[in-house]
Order: sequence, then C-alpha cells, then structure tokens
Amino acid sequence: MDVKLLAGILEAHGHNNLVLSSREYSQLAELEATQLTEGEKVVTVSFAVPSVMSLIKQLQEMVDKQQLKFCNPVCNALLSSWNADVAAATFRHQC
Repeated sequence: MDVKLLAGILEAHGHNNLVLSSREYSQLAELEATQLTEGEKVVTVSFAVPSVMSLIKQLQEMVDKQQLKFCNPVCNALLSSWNADVAAATFRHQC
C-alpha cells in the first residue's frame, strides 16, 4: 500500500498517532529489504541494533530530563546494565 495513501486514511479517521514517521518507515523498509534478500522471516542485526540504540537514547534522555516520576530506579538499572554490557563487549573485542 502507498504510504501517503495510508497516512491520509489514518489522518482522515483521526488516527494521527498511527501515522509512521519517516524514520519508522525507513526501518520497516530496511526490514522488508533484509527479509527479501535473505529469504527468511527473521530480524537481523541491521534492524535490531538501531532499534535498541534508539530505545536506549530515549531512555537516557528521559532520565536526564527527569521526566520519570515512578520508574526512575528501573530506568537507571536498565541503563547501568546496558553500559556494563557495552563496556564488557568492548573490552572483549579489544583483547
């Protein structure tokens, strides 16, 4: 389906929150291209890594801006764990 047509239909019915951003559409297109070239229905690292990095960045921004009222300890624990995993992976790669 045409992306502009889909966006128009969603907006016409008051579902603006469901319209894909350019970035989201690019990620879906990349996933589709990956599936077509590999002939499989699996998520590859080319899709997973940018998604995870985006989530981590958003989480860090929310913590930095103190936008979290109740789940700040959970978010800090997630970020600490992520940073420890990245540091360990970087160290293993350098050795």
